[in-house]
This record gives sequence, C-alpha cells and structure tokens, in this order.
Amino acid sequence: MVALKTKIEIMDLHYPVRIGCFEEERSKPQDIAFDIVIEFNALASCKSDQLDQTIDYMAIAQMVHEMTEKHVVKTLEKFSHICVEEMFKRFPTSEKIDFKIRKFSTMPNAAHVGFSLEATRS
Repeated sequence: MVALKTKIEIMDLHYPVRIGCFEEERSKPQDIAFDIVIEFNALASCKSDQLDQTIDYMAIAQMVHEMTEKHVVKTLEKFSHICVEEMFKRFPTSEKIDFKIRKFSTMPNAAHVGFSLEATRS
C-alpha cells in the first residue's frame, strides 16, 4: 500500500468580520483574509473520485463564512480557535489544520497583521 500525505488548501479567502480590540473596530465589518490547510487521508477519494470521500473546499469556505457572521470577537486568536474547533467537528477525517488569519486595517505602516494556529487532532 502507498502512504499518502494529502492536504486541502484554500488561500487568500476573504470575508468581512467584526473583530478588534476596540468597540469602534468591531462596529463595522473589516476585510479579513484566511489561509487554510487541512491534512487528511485522501486515499479513498484518490481512488474513487467521489466528493463524499474527501473534504469539500466549498464546505470549508461556507463554514468560515458562517463563523464570520455568527461571532464578534476582540482577537484574531479567539476567532482562529473558534474556526479550527468547528472544522474538527464538521470534518471528522481532518488530522491537522493550519489556519492563518490576516487583518489589513490595523497598523498604518504594515500591509497586515496576522495570527497562525496549527492544531492536530488528538
């Protein structure tokens, strides 16, 4: 049998999010970008070519969108944690998740600020 290390990647996914340390920041949605990499065993879908045997890109994007509409938080860290926990619940074959979030309107002399969270299913 062949050992496969497989990943689903979504890069530079953008949604408006109410996030920020100050109430003024949270009062209106800000453009936030996400990079998401999910490791899982895709051997079944590699052989079958069936969507129900893999992790659907669109389902990941929809889940993140749902979280952006549902949660108003102060920190990138909290929002990242909420999203990663929900991904492990909704995508039970996921083994490891790398979640990066970028916020563009925080520092005048920086393109963006960001936070990365890497989690492995225990």
